[in-house]
Amino acid sequence: MLEYSRKAINFYEGYPQVWSRLPVITKNEVINQWSSFVTGHKAMFKFFYSFGYTGGTTGKPMKLVQSKLRFLRELGAMYGYWWSLGWRGECRAVIRNASLPDKQVKMHKFKGVIVFDGFKRENEYLEFIWSEIERLNVKWIHAYPSSAYSLFKYARDYKIDFAIRGVFMGSEGIHDYQKVLFNSLKLNWGTWYGHSEKLIFATKCPVSDVFHLDDYYGYTEVLGLGGEVEVGCQGSLVGSNSHNKGFSLIRYDTNDRAIYLGDRCPSCGEKSRAIRDIIGRWDNNLIALNNGSTISTTALNSHDPYFSEIHEGLQYRQTEPGSLKIYIIKSKDWNEVIFQEYQLFLEGVMSGKCEFQVEFIDKLIFGENGKFNLLLKY
Repeated sequence: MLEYSRKAINFYEGYPQVWSRLPVITKNEVINQWSSFVTGHKAMFKFFYSFGYTGGTTGKPMKLVQSKLRFLRELGAMYGYWWSLGWRGECRAVIRNASLPDKQVKMHKFKGVIVFDGFKRENEYLEFIWSEIERLNVKWIHAYPSSAYSLFKYARDYKIDFAIRGVFMGSEGIHDYQKVLFNSLKLNWGTWYGHSEKLIFATKCPVSDVFHLDDYYGYTEVLGLGGEVEVGCQGSLVGSNSHNKGFSLIRYDTNDRAIYLGDRCPSCGEKSRAIRDIIGRWDNNLIALNNGSTISTTALNSHDPYFSEIHEGLQYRQTEPGSLKIYIIKSKDWNEVIFQEYQLFLEGVMSGKCEFQVEFIDKLIFGENGKFNLLLKY
């Protein structure tokens, strides 16, 4: 992929051929020089590529070029992991980022999924989910960890006898208190690490909190100041593209960190490069609501590409439960109509449990160490 990029991607012209001499690139570099990372073969776009955006968990969404056939590889990696947990293509309940009226559900028979509202956490709605799961004989659940926690906490508190065979959880970090509940209920659960740029994919070890890196999906390095860190040391997670010829990112710093464990999992013995203690954009990003519950900032991410076009930065601040300040940097393409739609989206997610105020700013707020926190708590 490096050889292709040196020929077809402007940014990599003249790049050294020795891997260890390649510089590490950052998200800001890519945003500022975006066009130089796009293939020069413009004829490929119409038939093979489409545009997308990162979720904005590092403060500023980045425009992406993605293959229209990416689902083949994406689903191959994801389904392969689910298969290892016992799933064999059966119907699953999805409780993620859908917002639905009242007690409606979406049925996708071809995909084999039943979609529930991922924002409703009231007991009445959780009871409805369990009744539908039992009625439709659903055995597998795909959810945000926070959604799964609410659902199974309700099951525990109200002594619901369920027959779920497995739970797949992604897009948020899983906190210790959530793991305690899942393990106490003896759930067969799995999670994974990934990101919108689609360079790194790692799956949780079946017997520990170690993650196995999928080197077929993309090439991952754990780097320190002097290159790849030694086993047992922490470094930056740096990913390299192995498949996307339309938008090539090589040695891209994800702004996340992890401890490198070598080329074999120390817990289960699988011959796979392994990491643990992943920290970064998901940590401490829970917003406290006025009813004592929490919601992740992931749930507030509007993946509407039009909203991504009208702002150049997004950040949250919370100093007390039930109240949230949202900082937005306007772009030159600012549009009040799209902004009003975004506010309606937020009102639907908050459902009266958190008041929010939008404040427009000129620059994002960074900590003393120069790092960005999506959710400020001071």
